[in-house]
Amino acid sequence: MSGGDDKRLEQLFVSGNEALLRRIRLRLGSLEDAEDVAQEGYLRLLARMRRGQATISDVTAYLAKSTRHLVADRFRRQYRDQQTAANDAETLSLAASAGTAGDPEQAVAARQQLERIRIAILRLPPRCRQAFILHRFHGLSYGEIAVRLGVSVSSVEKYIIRALDACRREVGW
Repeated sequence: MSGGDDKRLEQLFVSGNEALLRRIRLRLGSLEDAEDVAQEGYLRLLARMRRGQATISDVTAYLAKSTRHLVADRFRRQYRDQQTAANDAETLSLAASAGTAGDPEQAVAARQQLERIRIAILRLPPRCRQAFILHRFHGLSYGEIAVRLGVSVSSVEKYIIRALDACRREVGW
């Protein structure tokens, strides 16, 4: 990458980062998520510049398009995770019903409790919900979740604690 490319990237960041973050935040609703997407967009742009691929004539337009794609990817992942959570909650509900088949009152109580837990999970912020689902339903370790979500292990720990607290409050444990 040439010194000119470094300068162009620096100028782009100084002149346009606030506007870029505002646009992304409007779509995602979170400054933290917007910063993550913007950073990934800058990294993609930098990687392309370093590979010496065809010169990018309008780096601002390239960055805007790249971050739009990243936002769309994020929404697809969230939708997929929500579907997974709903399916996993349904599986838990069926398992609870089977486990209490001899006592109809227990079966009803178990289904109601699981429904409250499912709703509590769906109400969690997206990253918190993703971390909880990946850990509890898919068996991923905190480290694996941190890599997948692009956050620290400490953040994953906080997400799991928050999710567990929400579930406990919902069922009165």
